[in-house]
Amino acid sequence: NKTVICGDFNVRFSVPDRDSGSYCDLLDSYEFRRTIFVPTREPNCLDNIFLNLKNCMECTDVYECDFSDHRA
Repeated sequence: NKTVICGDFNVRFSVPDRDSGSYCDLLDSYEFRRTIFVPTREPNCLDNIFLNLKNCMECTDVYECDFSDHRA
């Protein structure tokens, strides 16, 4: 199945630790790829988009958002 998982995961993807490693390992076991690698709430990357779409060229960016303390 083609699936997109996105949201505020409250997992610090930019800091390799046990929690982020376990979460990424789980998603990796289902062939999901992480698409955001920059901070979404300084200094961490808490929000992300995961794809399991094959042969898909993904291009993601984050922007300042006036109504949230996270970048979108």
